[in-house]
Amino acid sequence: MPELTANLSARRLKEMGADAVKALVRYSPFDDEEVNDTKQALIERVGAECRAEEIPFCLALVGCDETGGDEHGSSYASQPLPVVIESVPRRLSKPRYGA
Repeated sequence: MPELTANLSARRLKEMGADAVKALVRYSPFDDEEVNDTKQALIERVGAECRAEEIPFCLALVGCDETGGDEHGSSYASQPLPVVIESVPRRLSKPRYGA
């Protein structure tokens, strides 16, 4: 599960001179709904902070399959397109995420 660095926020990063905020999240649209709901709430939170600070939010996804493999694993090789299509244009590109 993703977690945010405890002592950082979009405001603090901006004050430190950051021009944007980047979050790297392992994500599969085929994971358990409760797991994805938690990840989506975290993404919404970061996106809202970035909107409030008027800095870009770059969401970088590491695609993974249902067995927990990542994009470098052999099991992922057979299904990268569905993971990407379901993750980005159909789910995480919505305005609510601010990415």
